[in-house]
Amino acid sequence: MFQCFLHTGSGEFDEVQHYMKEVIRLGEATGQHYATLFGMTHLANSLALLTRFEDALEQAEQTMARAQELDNLKFQAELLTFVIPIANMQLGNPMAAMEALERGMEIAMHIGDRSSEAFAAADPERSSPSEMRIMALWDP
Repeated sequence: MFQCFLHTGSGEFDEVQHYMKEVIRLGEATGQHYATLFGMTHLANSLALLTRFEDALEQAEQTMARAQELDNLKFQAELLTFVIPIANMQLGNPMAAMEALERGMEIAMHIGDRSSEAFAAADPERSSPSEMRIMALWDP
């Protein structure tokens, strides 16, 4: 998992993919659900950072299904406040992006996940809460 932080910090998102696939494999092999979800989530994030939005959304949807199956609200919030809104906005689905942000913010606030709340933070210059959140994330 350290490799994710190291390579993301260096902007080497293609390297992140390699290591996150390994984290997923190891998590599956050892039954460590947190590691599996970490790898799946950060793989989706790295795909978005590589501007591979369709792939990112597909990976995020698979990861969301797994997080829901495992009842892991932390990774649901992370997906819903970062990669899912970004990918949907870039793919021309602003309503899906806003819905994800709303749901993600609710989950993040419920569980006290401050990092996911920060990703979905509002821009005080905007009027609509949904618009504030989505534009705070991605305003090209």
